[in-house]
Amino acid sequence: MVKQLTPMPEAPKRALGREDYIDVADTWAEALVINTLERNEQQLEANALAVRAETAAAAAFSSPGASATSTTSLSIGTGSKTLTIQTGKAYSVGQGVVIANTADPDTQMRGRITAYNSGTGALTVNVISRTGSGTYSAWTISLGATPDIASTSEVRAGTSEALLTVKAVYDALAPVNIADGGTIAFNLAAGENFAWTIGGARTLPNPSNMVQRKKFEITVTTGVSGASLAFGSFYSFENDVLPAIAQAVGQRVVLFGEVMGSSEIFIYGSRTFKAAA
Repeated sequence: MVKQLTPMPEAPKRALGREDYIDVADTWAEALVINTLERNEQQLEANALAVRAETAAAAAFSSPGASATSTTSLSIGTGSKTLTIQTGKAYSVGQGVVIANTADPDTQMRGRITAYNSGTGALTVNVISRTGSGTYSAWTISLGATPDIASTSEVRAGTSEALLTVKAVYDALAPVNIADGGTIAFNLAAGENFAWTIGGARTLPNPSNMVQRKKFEITVTTGVSGASLAFGSFYSFENDVLPAIAQAVGQRVVLFGEVMGSSEIFIYGSRTFKAAA
């Protein structure tokens, strides 16, 4: 426990007489020296406590039950990873772990334990983030905090408060196909960018899962000659002019939209492109 400081006496005041002022000032100066020494001692004790806490934490993480090694060949990446470690470890499902390349600890995978057999040493981890790349067969495994990482679907839907990765954002921007047919399902939570090949007279319906200010784009490819496109009641158009759908088979029109309210979507414009080579 850190030692408490001795209370300081009252400081000298100008209103005191000369003799009284000197006596009070002398007492106060002596107390100030003691107070300074006590503060130094208090800081040393606090530093010692911090060192002991760090040492205890490091010992806990490096204790035989909390750390392990493996010679299983694994490639750096996300998803389920299974490796064999020592038996009898104090591991349980749901704990966060770091699987680090023993020769280069900065090359590592971080995730949560999904299975551990203390009798055989078989360990399965759902890796949700990684640093580096390559395939290695010398690993050091230790318990460690693992943050929640937003999945691709959560990024698209905007429903998670978990951390983002570059890969999740990149994957979320990949085009999502809209299935063509007499009845079209358009779910805005499914993506940011959509691709749709229309095979006749079609209507883009009012979408489900609308989130205000969400932006999206749809690449509409003409699948058959004479194809046409109408729109649901939620859509408003730039200059109140409906975009024209390309008539030549294979030509594409890109529509740019934004959700403005619970029943309003702006289509800012469209761009027509020739058929893909």
